Amino acid sequence: MELEEGQLVETGSFRVDRAKALEKLSLYQLEDPTLFMLSWVRTAVAGGAINLSFDYDGRTLEIRFDGQNFGKKVLRDPYGGLFAEAGEAEVRLKHFAFGLLGALRLSASEVRVVSGPVGERRRLIVSSLENERIDMLDSATGDSSNAVRVLWPRGEAPEDLKKALRALTEQCRLVPGTMRINGKRVATGPRPLDLSGGESGRIKFNEDGLRGWLDCGIEDASEVSWHHAGVFVISEPLAGLGTGVTGSADSLDFNLTASLSGLVHDEGYLRARERLRRMGRRLLLKCAGERALMLHKQRNLDRKEKWQVRFGRRTFWILDQCTDYLKGSKPDSSDPFKRALWRVPLFSDMKTSFSLSLGDLYWLREETGSILVSDRRAFRLIDQEWDVAWVPDERAVASLAAFFGSAVRHHRVP
Repeated sequence: MELEEGQLVETGSFRVDRAKALEKLSLYQLEDPTLFMLSWVRTAVAGGAINLSFDYDGRTLEIRFDGQNFGKKVLRDPYGGLFAEAGEAEVRLKHFAFGLLGALRLSASEVRVVSGPVGERRRLIVSSLENERIDMLDSATGDSSNAVRVLWPRGEAPEDLKKALRALTEQCRLVPGTMRINGKRVATGPRPLDLSGGESGRIKFNEDGLRGWLDCGIEDASEVSWHHAGVFVISEPLAGLGTGVTGSADSLDFNLTASLSGLVHDEGYLRARERLRRMGRRLLLKCAGERALMLHKQRNLDRKEKWQVRFGRRTFWILDQCTDYLKGSKPDSSDPFKRALWRVPLFSDMKTSFSLSLGDLYWLREETGSILVSDRRAFRLIDQEWDVAWVPDERAVASLAAFFGSAVRHHRVP
């Protein structure tokens, strides 16, 4: 096998300052050293891998991935990515070095890296920061993927390594392509949505190096999970995103803190935050459009089927967002986004079965001095002189009362 046999072509010390390498080893430390595998995931993703696998038998760890190979120059200077000037080093080469350093920190006896096109395959063997060799492999056939094998003295791998492998299933949800651990495929991408209410409430994005998704109305707090090269870094609240918006964002352009457990709040990070805020507005308009379509379908239900009309948790979320954004019909008239929110269909009118927007309720208040609402458990049509908005959620009634004041009145419907 490539990881086992080869012809020695070079040995000695790499052309790097070992003191600096040791200094980096002390600076770039994961809180849990067994998670050095995350650096190999980032190496693979940054190199364009679409297939990535981890195999662990209790003694050795083997990692395979396709994508960009490591050339002779990289294998001769595997820590070079740590010493390049800012902006010069590739993301994958930094994490290639972190992966090696992390394995050595866990007392690995050897780390073997095989890479290169068919016919030009090389194997790097690292046994310490001072000892390494490069073998030329006799490989006229076979694949050109990258392979990494980590070995420990007497075949005794750290006890927590298996636990750390399980943790990868949660840490790597934004890894593109296919990832497997001991042959079992790892679920990547966003978790399936609960569509029981008939509302999706999600947008995905992949623009200018920033990719991910946003969900609405699932949690009370607003929080973004930040990822770098497909791997989770940290979750943080994001002001201005809107209450109840959660999501994940990934970019190769993010810079990690020295511990690899946080993001540097530099210009790139701040730009990403602002873009997510704009995505939050797009999410709100998407959900509003879905709500409008649902109300249109419900309006055409037979009178005996009107009980199927719904007011789901995401409808409440839309209402909550609108009342947060909007200040008043006149103050909001110059903002196209806010004008659109005033026209969003939110409620079903128990008099006509037609939809009602906040703008419609504002008009009712101006015309009649009152906004009639019913919190009856199930929707039905009624004979009534004025429109009655069906709002079977006390939180939504409270939101309307906070927005329109004492004009909001309960209308009793048997």
